[in-house]
Amino acid sequence: MADKSNDGSHQPRKSKKERVWTNAEMKYLALELAEEKKQLVVRLETLALKKSSNNQVFEEISKDFEKLLLSDEFKEENERANLLDLLSRKSVQETRPL
Repeated sequence: MADKSNDGSHQPRKSKKERVWTNAEMKYLALELAEEKKQLVVRLETLALKKSSNNQVFEEISKDFEKLLLSDEFKEENERANLLDLLSRKSVQETRPL
């Protein structure tokens, strides 16, 4: 039997720190997935039912979503959302009793 004490297989996995999505990013992803012309959600569901590979659909989603994130429309909405969030947090902090 091989000695596994030094092969690294018993070391705990390091958890990846997940990125926190903004509300604007989540909104744009939902809109991208729900777009009728592309039918991405329907295609993913169909492939899942057939137990087929859906990597091509996920690559398409990723590519299209990256384009959306780089658009001026998204950048403006994201900046507005971040500003509103910041103002909201500041307002809550100012109204807290000492």
